[in-house]
Amino acid sequence: MAIELYKHNKKAYENVQKHLEKTNRTCVIHPTGSGKSFISLKFLFDNRDKKCLFMCPTDAIVDQVKRHIENEGLKLSDFPNLEFCLYASANKVSKNKYDAIVFDEFHRIGADEWGKNVNALLENNEEAKILGVSATPIRYLDDNRNMAEEIFNGDIASEITLPEAILKGILPTPKYVSTLYTFEEDIKEIERKIELYKDKSKVKELQDLLNQAKKKIENSEGLDEIFSKNITNKNGKFIVFCRNMEHMREMEEKCLEWFKKTNPDIEISDVHSKKGKELNQYYIDYFENNEKKTIKLLFSIEMLNEGLHVKNIDGVIMFRPTSSPIICMQQLGRALSVGHNDHPLIFDIVNNSASLESVLNIKKDIESLERQIIYDRENEIDEHEDYESNDELLKILDSFKIIEEQKDIIDALNSLKQDVTYTWEDWYKLAKAYYEHHGNLEIKNEFKTINGYEEYPDGVALGKWIANQRGAYKEKGVHKITPKQIELLNQIGMRWENIDAMDQWLEKYNLAKAYYEHHGNLEIKNEFKTTNGYEEDPDGVALGRWIANQKSAYKGQGTSKIAPKQIELLNQIGMRWENKIERMEWEDWYNLAKAYYNHYGNLDVTKRYKTTNGYEYNENGVALGSWITIQRSAYKGKGNSKITPEQIELLEDIGIEWFDKKIDDKLQSEEITDKNKLQKQKEMLNRFYSLMSKYDGDSLPSKEELDDAFMDQLNRKIK
Repeated sequence: MAIELYKHNKKAYENVQKHLEKTNRTCVIHPTGSGKSFISLKFLFDNRDKKCLFMCPTDAIVDQVKRHIENEGLKLSDFPNLEFCLYASANKVSKNKYDAIVFDEFHRIGADEWGKNVNALLENNEEAKILGVSATPIRYLDDNRNMAEEIFNGDIASEITLPEAILKGILPTPKYVSTLYTFEEDIKEIERKIELYKDKSKVKELQDLLNQAKKKIENSEGLDEIFSKNITNKNGKFIVFCRNMEHMREMEEKCLEWFKKTNPDIEISDVHSKKGKELNQYYIDYFENNEKKTIKLLFSIEMLNEGLHVKNIDGVIMFRPTSSPIICMQQLGRALSVGHNDHPLIFDIVNNSASLESVLNIKKDIESLERQIIYDRENEIDEHEDYESNDELLKILDSFKIIEEQKDIIDALNSLKQDVTYTWEDWYKLAKAYYEHHGNLEIKNEFKTINGYEEYPDGVALGKWIANQRGAYKEKGVHKITPKQIELLNQIGMRWENIDAMDQWLEKYNLAKAYYEHHGNLEIKNEFKTTNGYEEDPDGVALGRWIANQKSAYKGQGTSKIAPKQIELLNQIGMRWENKIERMEWEDWYNLAKAYYNHYGNLDVTKRYKTTNGYEYNENGVALGSWITIQRSAYKGKGNSKITPEQIELLEDIGIEWFDKKIDDKLQSEEITDKNKLQKQKEMLNRFYSLMSKYDGDSLPSKEELDDAFMDQLNRKIK
């Protein structure tokens, strides 16, 4: 019996095997619902005769893997050497030795309380084959740490974005409905702040805006109508995410009222940690198999939002507010699964800004990718054979619905909240910070920030405020602006007319072009700022960051977008889209190691050491420490990396020590078996190369010269 994989996962697994022939660590980044857990299962099955470890964040994921094993017609006994462990318990296995390790949801390893023990496990298992799987390697609320870089040195065997998965027909297109179930607290908060507002001349303006919002609320639809008109399957199944137990009980009670218009027969169940594993599984199984003519709601607290899929559902309802893009996408992802042919419903009932922004960006990315594919096909550039036909691509985009119920009310209240919290002077300070950092006030309308110059999805809407100032200047809308305020904005580069986005892009492009014409490349450090393109100026435009954003957009990462024409223009001035680490040859790494040696007199580099020049640590640099570790492993015949006699000699010229005494003693005393014979042959051959590189003769030693002293050296290389 073998593990059967979908076509896209089969291709990914083949890439995993190829990567693990050259390195000991690689990862797969596929979207939620695409079946990536079966890639892990296939890896474990193919290594079932070896000692394996499967690590993940929750017991629910472990249970699901065990069910997958049974569903594939296998038994747990078919994996006799497999251990399961949660990241929280990594200390229990950190000193154990394994041949193969799987890190499921590997982005979670970055947590402080888990990372230390997992790192100890990694250091103790340098020769183990390690596979990581995750929907995203980025820890958005942890300074955007990229765990694929930190754990796998950027080695990605397969990466499929959510837009790619949808346009390839792997995942279905959702219908996303964003709204709020109550405005009561928002109204009270705004009224309290208006009463305390310092600028009395603006109180009437704010009160008028609030009255307009109240009138819209009175005439708006309720949740019962919103659910009823959007749910076509009146006997559907929905997972409902809640914040905590108290919140869940409140939502359960309200849903009994809200869903009466959809179907008066409503079944409610819930899963949470207090129920215990067996009872939770009972309710999940019952929910999955329930075919009664009722509307079925399965409420969840921290149970179903990560790594665990419930079959046969029609959608999800998000009552849990969160600022984490990962959690939003995990909740949304419960409704998306490979083999699901319908259009699942996602109800965002708390208007999660991070969720809505993510979904809007997904749709924009789908539209951009669709245009690129069709353009390439029409120009016979690339057939994109994995993607649907052009007609199907158009249907997919058309079926991706985003419905912002009560959007005008939500926007009005959000704007009011900021207006009553921030004075004009507060907004001006943020605008000034943006100007000082970027050199202009060309801010897109959706730009939000907390410090003025960096985008932050849960910040205040500086872009909208700038647009309001332009509107007030033209005497449009309800906002007012004084001559003094106009003067202050002029001082920080305000342009009162709107500027086309392409014009803004071309301004940066022309700076990049000037840099290229002067330096012959676009290898610009992230912090580089300039006013003329080719000279650094701390008060200039952040050209380095702009170049980095273009590269991210090209790879479908981040929030920036890039059009085919823009790609073509950048190609004309020498843009290299791949990262530097993707272009580095052995000689490039060696030169960094040599620079380290010339500076410090040794190669005692820690495994986590990163650098851009060899001798200075730089978190944004390449992992020189990992590279040196790989060279040592190759010398010992371990892993899949190769090392030549010439490379051995070059590294010894700059002081590399292949083993410490303890490891050398261990290797010298190892018994040669069928299992390690090839490895030991490589090790002994490399030891011989080391010795011969130090031999003073012009040719190989004669038989007479192979005396006891020579053999002693061969048995143990003398330092």
